[in-house]
Amino acid sequence: MKKLKSRQIKSESNPLLILFILLLIGPCGYAQSSDLLQISVGASVAYAPQLKFDGNSGSSGLGSVFADMEVKNRFIGRIQFSSLLISTLVGDQSEKATAGYTANGSLGYIFAPVPAKFRIPLMATAGTASITYRSNGTFREQCIQIGITASPEYNLSPRISANATFRYLHGLTTADGNPIDQTDLSIGIKFRIL
Repeated sequence: MKKLKSRQIKSESNPLLILFILLLIGPCGYAQSSDLLQISVGASVAYAPQLKFDGNSGSSGLGSVFADMEVKNRFIGRIQFSSLLISTLVGDQSEKATAGYTANGSLGYIFAPVPAKFRIPLMATAGTASITYRSNGTFREQCIQIGITASPEYNLSPRISANATFRYLHGLTTADGNPIDQTDLSIGIKFRIL
């Protein structure tokens, strides 16, 4: 019969497990005492006065959901998904569009004193955009976008804030389609969950 050797688990033998545990439980303890890490979710409605796709230009409404992660009340990361409200699209060839969205991520810095009720996050943004339309068949324009996001916000309470967001997203030509340029201004509300 083979004798089993006892093994001692060493912390340095599995640093990924330790890092995962710290990331999982660490923020909960810090968030209450020092606001090291904050996580928020929100929703907004937007008006895009400039929307260019496939050589056409127009304007439209957008609906968005987003999530923010802030570190030390100074650094911010955001992921955002925006859907084109097709019924509000006006402009060249607007009747041919059937769907559209943008999905992007942003990283930046928050300009404001730490205890301030009013703050202005300024972020560099990158992501993807897609518009589907009918023109002798169904086509999809899809491209990479880069740009800038400014998102002033006012804290209504420790967990709720109202925000306005200005985004300029410039589309890059890719193998999947022509560039989609977009400028939008939104208003929304954000809820801190951690």
